Amino acid sequence: EQGALEEPDYPWIWLHLGKLRSHFGDRDGALAAAQRGLELVPGDHEFTTLRQEILDGATLQEMEYHWIHPDADLLLQKGLDADADSKLRAISCIVTNPEGLDRFLELFHPDPDSFETDSPYCSFPYSVQGQTVELVFGMNLAGISNLREDWLRLQKERLDCGMWLTLPDGTPGTLHSVFFGLDYQVMLGWAPEPDQLVPIRLDEAGLPLPEEPESEEADGDFSETELYTSEELAKVEEHISRFYGEFEMVLHEVVSPDIHVDICLIPPTAEKNYYTLVTMGMGAHRMTLPEELADQGLDRAELLIALPPDWKLDHDSLQDERWYWPIRLLKSLARLPGISDTWLGWGHTVDNRSPMPTTPSSPAPSWWCRSRWMRRASPASCPAARKSTSISSSLSMRMRWNTRFSPVPTACWSSTRAPASSLIRSARTFWQKIHRSPRMKSKTCLTGWTMPNGTCRICGKSSCRWRS
Repeated sequence: EQGALEEPDYPWIWLHLGKLRSHFGDRDGALAAAQRGLELVPGDHEFTTLRQEILDGATLQEMEYHWIHPDADLLLQKGLDADADSKLRAISCIVTNPEGLDRFLELFHPDPDSFETDSPYCSFPYSVQGQTVELVFGMNLAGISNLREDWLRLQKERLDCGMWLTLPDGTPGTLHSVFFGLDYQVMLGWAPEPDQLVPIRLDEAGLPLPEEPESEEADGDFSETELYTSEELAKVEEHISRFYGEFEMVLHEVVSPDIHVDICLIPPTAEKNYYTLVTMGMGAHRMTLPEELADQGLDRAELLIALPPDWKLDHDSLQDERWYWPIRLLKSLARLPGISDTWLGWGHTVDNRSPMPTTPSSPAPSWWCRSRWMRRASPASCPAARKSTSISSSLSMRMRWNTRFSPVPTACWSSTRAPASSLIRSARTFWQKIHRSPRMKSKTCLTGWTMPNGTCRICGKSSCRWRS
């Protein structure tokens, strides 16, 4: 509603507003929104469809079951689209079914204090014959509430009988976690060693599937975690130590769905009376740059933030969001370019949507946003960077982070320096990779912003890189 007031000539705000007004019972307001959209984009397929569905009393989920392009949408409505099931699964995560959620909670009885929801998945510890196993549902609470009850009961029976505590072939190890997907696939997180985690897919009977040979030409959506080579990592470590100081402690990441982001902790000194936290791993991914900046050597970066000298960074304190948010911020920003196929550079802002947690060191929630603690760091001596640029002279950015993009903030604390390249291959990592959006429709932007003539709503060009 506020968006429509501020930008009444932007047509696509009226599309969403029409759906939401209808969902919340304002039928006349929904029709007025659809009419306004047709005045701005006469004859548009989405608005004509929306108007008819409002008149028919369609649900929000039914209104979302469309593609932007009329031809693609026609195939979807006829049941001929290959991505129809995927579309339905995504739509199931929009509206929570209260009865379905109550059934799930009654069935599994997750402890509210340890039930992590919508981050982006839902997970909680579960006791299986005296052994604690982490259950991860690859969806938000709305998605959980729309899962079939018979399927959930079957999975609980298989958990409780202990059939997954051992593997049929006698492979040594312990069951660490079980992962349930929107597509009703189940996968075990098997730990053959305490510091290893291997994903094991199950068939419909709950038995391990035979391993498939890796394809020589892996699809981009199924790619491995992007990592520095050992030579590149050594260069980055040397650069951080040279320009910012020696670091004895590293926050090593456990779950790495796309890139492996460790956080180097550089303690305060007499010359620099503040903590310096530097990411190590963001630069393994090449960011997508605008054409005019493609030759500027800005496609790889690391991030840093400076914190007051009394900032609490011990293990117990970091369980409190008041002290943990800078680390969450670094990890979230480091992943943003890969998640959104974009880049971070000078002057970029990302909305945080809510105040930063208050601490004695930062009594005003807006303190960090006003300061320029965050800098974009391009590893000068790293062979992955095409241009030698000193981090100490790099451009500063003001960041306001949008919590909607916050990834799983899982990390482990190490009081001694461990090899930065070592990581635990989490089953959740694999699960996140294989359930990314499979394909975009033709004539559709990555953001879904395409005009009826096929041009991009962002820039108006037909050759925009945002288009599929």
